[in-house]
Amino acid sequence: MLLSNVKRQRDALYGTDYVMPLWMPFAPMAVVLVSTLLIATLAVAYPADRIPDAVAVVVFALLAIALAAVIVSLYVFYKLIVRRNQHFKRVRLLYTNVADLLEGLGSARAVSVRSIVREMEVEEQERSAVLWIVLTLLVGIVAFYVYHFLNKDFHRHSIREKRLLEEVARGLEEVGVAPAFTPEELRVVPSRSTLVYILLSLITAGIFGLYWLYTLTKDPNEHFRSHRRIEKSLVSALERAVEEKLPPMETAGAG
Repeated sequence: MLLSNVKRQRDALYGTDYVMPLWMPFAPMAVVLVSTLLIATLAVAYPADRIPDAVAVVVFALLAIALAAVIVSLYVFYKLIVRRNQHFKRVRLLYTNVADLLEGLGSARAVSVRSIVREMEVEEQERSAVLWIVLTLLVGIVAFYVYHFLNKDFHRHSIREKRLLEEVARGLEEVGVAPAFTPEELRVVPSRSTLVYILLSLITAGIFGLYWLYTLTKDPNEHFRSHRRIEKSLVSALERAVEEKLPPMETAGAG
């Protein structure tokens, strides 16, 4: 039962740990640029006697494109925050089940695993995606704070996760199973200086902000991909530990 709970949380990563395409945050800008060029070309191509009609078409098209770009941008903003919340919650559930399993196997490391999970519960509170979208729409500069916590929260979270993996690896060794993973395989999200990134974004009239957005997409993506490799190895090691701990009679009955 405990092992099946671990597997369930491992399988859930394909729904919670959303690997966002790197082009997606920039899709609205690309759509606006290309569409504007096409509309401008269309307007120039209109006969002189139909210029008023051309102006009306251009204005309507630009408004429609702007609205579509805003909607896509808000969706990206929403997904960046939601995937943070979902990943953090899943990881806490995963390692709670791993701690229960280690305890059942007789490892004292279950205590330290639970301690780190409790630390996560206190420090990694859920962030309301809707609230932060509304605040950003009302006060645009709030977006800088969202960028800040997306980076810092993932950085601190990945460091805690590395500590969890270290404790789990030691716990498996205690029960006589060599873990098929190393904590170093986990992609730790780098800590980026919010102040420096804000200043560079302002100095470059927002151009550096595009790179900042790129890092907020790429860093968690790499973190999630490392999870897929590590959790596969983690479940495999736990399965071996459970098999080795089965009583002889139960093992014979299973055959």
